[in-house]
Amino acid sequence: MNNKVLQRLIAVLTTLESNPQGLSAASLARMTGYPEGLILDDLNRVSLYTDLGNHFLLYPDDVEDNPEEDWENEDIDSPVNYLVKDPQVKWNLSITTDPYPTLGLTPREVMTLLWLFAEFPPPGNLKSLQDTLIKKLLPGKEIAAAKEMSEKLYTRGGVTFGETHYLDKLRSALLNELKVQLKYYAKNSEQEVNWLLWPLGLIFHTGNGTWYLAAKKEKTREIVLCSLDRVRGVEVLKEEFIYPEDFSLRHYLRLRWGMDMSRPETVRIRFYNEANVVEKVQREFKARGLPEPAQLEDGSLEYCGKIHGIKNFAKWVLSFGSSAEVLEPEWLRNEMIRIARGWCEQYGDK
Repeated sequence: MNNKVLQRLIAVLTTLESNPQGLSAASLARMTGYPEGLILDDLNRVSLYTDLGNHFLLYPDDVEDNPEEDWENEDIDSPVNYLVKDPQVKWNLSITTDPYPTLGLTPREVMTLLWLFAEFPPPGNLKSLQDTLIKKLLPGKEIAAAKEMSEKLYTRGGVTFGETHYLDKLRSALLNELKVQLKYYAKNSEQEVNWLLWPLGLIFHTGNGTWYLAAKKEKTREIVLCSLDRVRGVEVLKEEFIYPEDFSLRHYLRLRWGMDMSRPETVRIRFYNEANVVEKVQREFKARGLPEPAQLEDGSLEYCGKIHGIKNFAKWVLSFGSSAEVLEPEWLRNEMIRIARGWCEQYGDK
């Protein structure tokens, strides 16, 4: 915006502010000396296309709609349809000196802000600013609704966040990069273990409504995924650790099918070129950052590689029906055949 335009806007808005009864573009032209066409363009632009409404309210008197023009214009909601073209229409300006305008936030949005304020409190000299922001940005009724909602959070799938005794301890250790001593029931070995861990991330899985801790064992440097339902004790130590630069929680989860914590398995799968299966498989593997399956002469795909979360991967393969075939390992192939025969017995043509 150049200086001439800025000077014109200041003159127009200042004149409007000093005339609370409102002024038309024609009257503003006579009082400021600027052409009424330019003034009308400025008023339309400011009222429709800028975010200055957070600081003042600029609006014209009611303008009668022209039904014939509405029928001719397909996009009735376009801002173009709300342009004031008559220089005799009166404009009004209401300015607020409040530097913190109230925002129309949903209870869920307010709840997020409240959590951020509580989780990351500002230093003492900024506490008064935080209090002012809460009062101005979050109206009382929205704060009440948000607090009520936060008592029982819901995911999109309708799963509730249940009481998790150790969640706050682990979250604090994660944020402060403190080691934890974890007493845990390892389902694979069916025994209780004690691990010295570096917490790397907390994940809520909507599929089963369970929290998980991704962590690195200090002794072996192995990355483990622990279900908080099987945690038997947590001690947050005063000893710090350095979050590994080569670890990405997003990448770690992207490679996994679900939250299956079994050991990775090497598989060989054939996907046949039927019903867009090839495109779906290529898209899935690309999204996960996995090597692209080899394309065979008949157009089918063959994938040979390591899979994290074999149980959930097997469910995904089953979703393709006869368009996918497990070649290796033998135990998985036999399990898929057993499931397929069970389907045939239950749903097949007898």
